[in-house]
Order: sequence, then C-alpha cells, then structure tokens
Amino acid sequence: MKRFSNYIVTLYLLSTTVPLVLLLLLVSYLKYQEQQQLHTDRIKDAINLHKKSATQAIYANDRAMGKAVVNNLSAIDYVASATLFSTYSQDIFARTRLDSNVESSSGMALDLMVDGEHIGTLSIQRTDALFLQDAVSSNVLYVLSALGVIILASIVFSRAIIRALKQPFYEAQRYGYLSIKGHTAPTARLHQFEEFSQLFASMDRLQDRMLDSLNTAKAARNQYQTTYNLTQVCLFVINTQDKTVTRANQKFINVFGSCEVVNAVGNKQKREQLLRLIASNEFKSGDTLKIDLNTKSRYYKINKVDISDHSIECSGLEVTRLVNTQKRLEKKVLLDPLTGAYNRTGFRQKISELAKQPESNSTVLMIDLNGFKSINDTYGHAAGDHTLCHVASRLKTAAGDSASVYRLGGDEFVLVSESLINKKQIQQLAINIANSIEKPTNFKGTALNVSASIGIVYQQSAAQIKDSTTLADKAMYYAKYHQFRFVFADELPSA
Repeated sequence: MKRFSNYIVTLYLLSTTVPLVLLLLLVSYLKYQEQQQLHTDRIKDAINLHKKSATQAIYANDRAMGKAVVNNLSAIDYVASATLFSTYSQDIFARTRLDSNVESSSGMALDLMVDGEHIGTLSIQRTDALFLQDAVSSNVLYVLSALGVIILASIVFSRAIIRALKQPFYEAQRYGYLSIKGHTAPTARLHQFEEFSQLFASMDRLQDRMLDSLNTAKAARNQYQTTYNLTQVCLFVINTQDKTVTRANQKFINVFGSCEVVNAVGNKQKREQLLRLIASNEFKSGDTLKIDLNTKSRYYKINKVDISDHSIECSGLEVTRLVNTQKRLEKKVLLDPLTGAYNRTGFRQKISELAKQPESNSTVLMIDLNGFKSINDTYGHAAGDHTLCHVASRLKTAAGDSASVYRLGGDEFVLVSESLINKKQIQQLAINIANSIEKPTNFKGTALNVSASIGIVYQQSAAQIKDSTTLADKAMYYAKYHQFRFVFADELPSA
C-alpha cells in the first residue's frame, strides 16, 4: 500500500525537479549549439579572409603561397585539415593535416573564381567530436553545480513535506485508535492545521453515528433473537464446507438437540449426507425432506437461502403428519384391498413415471390365471378370493426386489421390473412364477389348483413403455391359446 507522504514527494519531484533537470539539459544543449555556431562563423571569416591569397596562389601557380594559406587555416582550433584544390592542374595544390587519426565529421568549402571562371576550391575539415568534448568539459562544472542545487533543494523540500505530513497523520491515527478504545474527548481536538481539525471533528461525528448504529443493531439483534427462538419453525444455519450446523433456534434444539449434539461424531455420516443434499442444486426450496438426526426422524418442508459463500440459512416446517396421512391415502388409492398388491391405478402411475425417464429400460410380465373361473363357480367367491391372495403372495415372493406386483382386476396380474437386464433372468423368473402358482392352495381341506399364462415384453424404452401392456396382453393370450406357460412378445409370429 502506498504512503501518502511518498506520493506527495513523488508528485513534487515529477512537477519540479524533473522539469528543472530537463530545462538544465536544454540550456546546456542550446549553449553548445551557440558555441558551435560561433566557431563555424569564425572558420567562415577565416576562409573569406584567405580567399584572395588562395586565388592568387592558384592563378600564379605559387605553391608556396598556397601552402601558407592552408597553414594559416589549419591554425584555427578544431580544424583537422585544410585543402587547396586547383582546377588548372586538376590536383591538390596545397594541403595540411594536423592529425591523420582524427576523422573529420563536418567540412566547409569555398569555390575560387576569376572573371567568372572556376579555378579551384578551398576546403576545411573540422573535428566535431573534439569540439563536443571540449564543450562538455567546459560546461560540466556548470551543469553539475546546477544539478547539485536542484537535488539539494528537492531533498530539503521532500524532508519538509514528510515532516509536515507525518506528525498530523500520526496524531490522526492515534486519535482514531483512542476513539475505538472509547477514550473520547468531550470536544473535537484542535490542530494547527485547519484541515486536520476538520478531520478530527469528522471522526468524532463518525464515532457518534457508529455508536448509535451499534446500539440500534444490538436492539434489533435482541428482538430478532427473541423472535428467532419463539417461532415454531425449525431455523438453522449450515456450513457447506465443514458439513456442520453452526446456528439453530430453540425449536430446532428442542427437536434434534443443540448444535454440539447434532455435530457429534456419532451423527457424522447421517448429518453430512443430509447437509450435502440440502446444499445441492437438485434440492429446491419448498421440497419435503426426511430428517433423521439424533434418533429423531421427521418430515420437514425445507426452505433455504445462501447468506455467504459457505453458509446456507434454512427453515424447516414439520409436515410429518401430513406426509403420513398422504401415504395412508396413497396406500388406499394405489393398493388392492383384497391382495395387498398395487392396483390398476398404481400400475398406470408406474407406467407414467417410466415414460418420463429417458434412460429407463423396463420389462412387463402380464399374468392370467387358468382354472380360476371354475374355482369361483364350484367353491364360491370366498375360495376365489383365497386363491387370489395366495397367488399375489407367491408373485411377491418370486419377484422379490427385482419387480413390483400389480393386480389389474379379476385374475389378471402384472409384474414390472427395472432391474432385470438379462433375458435368461426374465425367463427364469417366469418359470419360478409358473411353478409357484401351480402349487395347490388349501381351502377348508380342499386343494385348489390354478396355472398361469404369461406374456412378456422385454426391455422397453421410455418411448415404448406405454405400448407394453398391449404387447404383453397379446403375448399372454397367445400363450393361453397354445397352452404355453410363457411367451415373449418379440417371438410372436407375424400376422
């Protein structure tokens, strides 16, 4: 995190010191340009001064005079060489080179004319690098002195800024710390700077408002806590990360125990399974859930809301009586009162459920009793009811957990299986059913005998399940007509 004093010093340096340094460099550069221009003018004056002598030397073919001209020009500072070229002889008439190792970086030339005729050229080469070196050497003391003054002024002013800011902010920090601890002055503190006096006054006002807000929050919290505990709905907060109950109202505690009891190690598996279900996206607010914690098992309608990243607040309205009543009513509606098997309504409901499951594959066994009518006619309906009850019981035993048993009416039964995935398993189940039904039933000392004709529809998808009853019925009647024990619908001969 940045320090305010450092920020102010940085702004000062950027707005003053840096521009001053740039200005100093600019002045130094302009001074160098001025010196270079003066030297250039000096060379031009010297060339013009010796122009006449150079012209006479070439015109008279006086090489000694030409040599004297270039020697005089070479005597000028920073001139590396001077050359007099003759157009008449097409050669260098005279030349001087002070330092053959120095590369000339710039030059000047003057054409020599006589009566409009070009007779030669007088040229000079200057060593700019040496000129620059001497110019820098002559100005370095001035530049360093100016830089020293600027840097010294920056340091002094920066320290003054830091001193001016540190103490008031330290006092403001201490004042805030004391205010938090409750050590408040009856009046706002005054400071030599008006801005900090206003800051302290603002802190006092802020503290007063915070105290008022805190008192209001405490009162609201107490009121909320009272209401929270008086409500007859179980309220609790779960931590989805730790899978624990972190807060609960009195109603929840009365039913399931305190948070410590619920979070005990003995309840860990049931608790984590329950809380994981509540926290999942599949569980929606308003869903009914069976809660089994601390030996208590009840049904609750749960509403939930996320209050933080890992916390969910829940309310649970007990609906145990409602659920039990609903189950009893469903039992009356869906069960056959004579045999205890599911009735036709239960079968239709099951088919509708399977049709809504895209990945389901179900098997339907349609069963019709042979010889049942003669029992009714010979021994009466009591014997027939006795036979139906025993057949239903034997079907449940034969099916076990692999299928559910339904009585459609009269002597017709249906088995629906979602777990049998092997045709041989289904065939074995049909054999077991047929063998079980064919065992005699004793009614008041009389052996009652029936057999079964079974039609089977194997592995029906969700899209096909609604047609399974018709197909199984056809297979059952085919088996009955040909006196087969069972027939698969997919093995029926085509019409």
